[in-house]
Amino acid sequence: CYGARGIGWFSYWTPQPDQGLPQEEGAEPFLVESHFSAMIDLRGERTEVYNYVKEANSYISKAGKGLLGWDHVAVSRWEDGILVNGEASPIVHPSGESTNVVVGTYLQQDSTTGRIVVSNSRCDKTAIFEMELAPSWKYAQVFTSKDARPTGTEGDLSGWRLEAGGSVIIELKKIH
Repeated sequence: CYGARGIGWFSYWTPQPDQGLPQEEGAEPFLVESHFSAMIDLRGERTEVYNYVKEANSYISKAGKGLLGWDHVAVSRWEDGILVNGEASPIVHPSGESTNVVVGTYLQQDSTTGRIVVSNSRCDKTAIFEMELAPSWKYAQVFTSKDARPTGTEGDLSGWRLEAGGSVIIELKKIH
């Protein structure tokens, strides 16, 4: 939603608390840091985090490819139906009391095709909301989604239910 161009995970392997370096005699001791919950533990075995990251990578990979080459034009955060941060999208306006979402707006260079990324900003509750489009735009298709489903009839993409942490990318077309 915020226009990021990449992602990095820290860390794949759980780092050793002493950073795995030998202590030289007479030198100041190394800073000891405790690390935990990496994808691979100190024994070299997968943790429960591994599968979460694998699933996230699958969605992020498709989403990233779907936004590559698009211009990020706006981001806004809505909490309980109120715009609390950012600039409202020039294309879509979400509404509803449980609208806890971040909306990222992307346009093709010709500005006749747009994509919106709508992500539930809460990891503890579902977001249920409606979206009103600017008069010169129409819904085209769902590009990809994770834990998201439309609430309307077949083909109606104006109402959504995003589970905690859910997200959807919707493609839009400009009406000529």
